[in-house]
Amino acid sequence: MLASADPSAYPKMETWKLKSEYGDCCLWNGIECDMDTSHVIGLDISSNFIYGSINTSSNLFRLVHLQRLNLADNNFNYSEIPSAIGNLSRLAYVYLSKSKFYGEFPRVIFLLPNFQVLSASQNLYLSGYLAELHNRSPLKV
Repeated sequence: MLASADPSAYPKMETWKLKSEYGDCCLWNGIECDMDTSHVIGLDISSNFIYGSINTSSNLFRLVHLQRLNLADNNFNYSEIPSAIGNLSRLAYVYLSKSKFYGEFPRVIFLLPNFQVLSASQNLYLSGYLAELHNRSPLKV
C-alpha cells in the first residue's frame, strides 16, 4: 500500500533511531525546538511513509509545547484523527492533507486557544465541525 504520493519522500523517523544516541532531538530531521527552552514546538513528519492509525498512547500527545504539526501525505489507513490531539494545548497549525483520514474530526482541536490553521484537504471524508469552519475567521481551511 502506498504511504506517500511524494516521490522525494523519505522516512525521517528512521534517521531518529540512528541519531537517538546523541540525545538532542532538536537536531533531528522534522523537529523544531524553541531556541531558549529546547521544547519541541514543531513536528514535520509529512511524506514519511507512515502507514496505519495513530495510537492514542503515542508520545506525540505528550508534546505539550507543540505549536505546529504536519502529518500530511502519509497513509493513516482511513482511521479517525484521535481526540487526544486536544492534549496539545498550544497547537496552532495542523497539516493533515493527503493523509487518508476518515470520520468525525475531533471538535476539541477547534477549542484550543491558539488554533489558527487547519489543512485537511484530499482526505476521503472528514465530517463534523469542519462544515462550520467556513464562517469562522481568521481560521484558514
